[in-house]
Amino acid sequence: MRTFVVNLDRDTERLTVISENLARHGMLFERWPATDGRTLDFDHPEQGEVVQDFGRWASLEAACGISHIRLWRHIVDHRIPWAIVLEDDAELISPLPHDVDEWGLPPDCDLVFLSSRATPGRIRSTSGRFSYADLIGGAGTEGYLVGLAGAVKLLQIMTPLKDPLDFQMYAHAESVQRHDAFPYFWKLPINPAAAHVRLDAYRLVPDVVRHTGAESSIGNSRHPRARFYCRLLLGLDFADGGYGSGGYTNIRAESARHTGDFAARRPSRHVTDFFHGVDLSHCPGGRAYEVATTLADHGVNSVRLSVWVDDNSPMNLEHAIGLAQAARSAGLAICLTLHYSDTWADPGKQCKPRAWASLPIRTLIEEVRRYTAHTLTEFRRHDIQPAMVQVGNEITNGMLWAEPGQDPRSGARLHPEDSVESDWNSADQWVILSELLRAATMGVRETADSTLISVHLDRGADVEGAEWWLRYADHFDVDYDAVSLSFYPLAHHDATISRLRRIESLCASRPHKSVLIGETAYPFRPIAGNDRTYTDIEREFSFDARGQHEYLRSALRTIGDLSTGCGLFWWGACFIDDSVERSVDYFRAHALFDADWRPLPALSAFKENPGSRANTLIAEAAGPR
Repeated sequence: MRTFVVNLDRDTERLTVISENLARHGMLFERWPATDGRTLDFDHPEQGEVVQDFGRWASLEAACGISHIRLWRHIVDHRIPWAIVLEDDAELISPLPHDVDEWGLPPDCDLVFLSSRATPGRIRSTSGRFSYADLIGGAGTEGYLVGLAGAVKLLQIMTPLKDPLDFQMYAHAESVQRHDAFPYFWKLPINPAAAHVRLDAYRLVPDVVRHTGAESSIGNSRHPRARFYCRLLLGLDFADGGYGSGGYTNIRAESARHTGDFAARRPSRHVTDFFHGVDLSHCPGGRAYEVATTLADHGVNSVRLSVWVDDNSPMNLEHAIGLAQAARSAGLAICLTLHYSDTWADPGKQCKPRAWASLPIRTLIEEVRRYTAHTLTEFRRHDIQPAMVQVGNEITNGMLWAEPGQDPRSGARLHPEDSVESDWNSADQWVILSELLRAATMGVRETADSTLISVHLDRGADVEGAEWWLRYADHFDVDYDAVSLSFYPLAHHDATISRLRRIESLCASRPHKSVLIGETAYPFRPIAGNDRTYTDIEREFSFDARGQHEYLRSALRTIGDLSTGCGLFWWGACFIDDSVERSVDYFRAHALFDADWRPLPALSAFKENPGSRANTLIAEAAGPR
């Protein structure tokens, strides 16, 4: 029986400690030189190609995985029947048999975890000194016994390495999957490329390896999901150093200010064009070509289209593609808003689509990626390349909330209702939200890599609130190119043009990101009846066609003056009747067309705006007319 100790070249003291420990138990070992995360080359074929989705700031954790993968490859290449693998922060409690027959292993065994950090279930077999229990959860790779067949399976499971090594290993254990119940497998990250591979893994009883308590070589340079799993499954927190003084369990907003110290992100692409846009979602299909031409004639260069999941909903995929074809024929760029819902999503309502309501969280995450990729593939099939995709709509309070009665961690609601969940863990919810957004952005990148990605908040009049959310988004490595904000003078407190100018502070704090007003509107007439008359607000502009025109012109000029401002979209421009969706007069009063589909004066503000920029990207995205 060969024994390997995984050890970094620089950790000589650890090697001395474990050498003395093993010598006391009469154990000989071979040192396995670990891959050093400090010098890990993500571009090296043997190292970088193994790993996916690890930021370079988590290179120490990626290197840990690579160290074990290299060892398994060595076991396979040299046809080693069985091997004991120990990390150098492990401590052997009692001697281990030298002969594999003395272990009394179950006949189907691929892998046996030796450490107390692996959670045992039901005892499956007993032979002599040891019993073998189901592996049902836990974490850690400081001590295990692996067979040749197990090493072959592990190499399949870890190609590619997308998550922390131990969790990706545990996820593929047949016994873990058999115990598919909170808080175990329902969260663990199966590798889709090896979903068919199952490990017959056991937990030795009693355990013979324990952790020495030495400081981890990985320290705080951990993948965000590793922090989440460790806290959830093991109760372990990482409150040291670089991840923020608030630790993982109680992350404070101020700790996220230092994200640049440990997070190296995918370079964002600036929006080189200025979107003069309107939301076309409420335009009836029969009028789409006429309306799109009118918009183009008035200086509009892009349209925003909402897409809902349910094929029978008003904003379904077929409706959006029809409008996009009309817009493209007029030379307009397409910006998609994916709501991940069957209805409008906003900070007070983020309902799962009916078809997704009962999905386990890991399945839901994968469905978000699949649905996103499918939606963009359908647009591409109609020769439409969106200029921008907005992943989620007004996700200030998360998205895809858990259904009533479900575990809150089956969705991503950042803040609970006041009456429930006094022990709500916002850090957990942020991890889940980041996973959902990661799946969405992966769906975009894999099907339309040149398309820009935006995240959308309802905080155009609350820059501090937007800054708080974005700090957390950066903290959890959310991938986006632009920040889209809603700004409604009649719905948001103190939504004045002077307050809109404060967005410049957001631009200054993120010079590598672009900022746009994704939704705005102002009435061209008083609102009828008792339907949200807003008589208590101080009107910055009059409730008439002139006031609407002045508001839009001022808003366009303000966004155009921002250092990274990239445009504005008017919501409900075509919401003049109930032909697409039932409406109230409040919405109809904000349209840019009157009841007879004649353009209102405000529409000309797009052409008048002096901040207009070159539209090369937009023209390319729109395609041939």
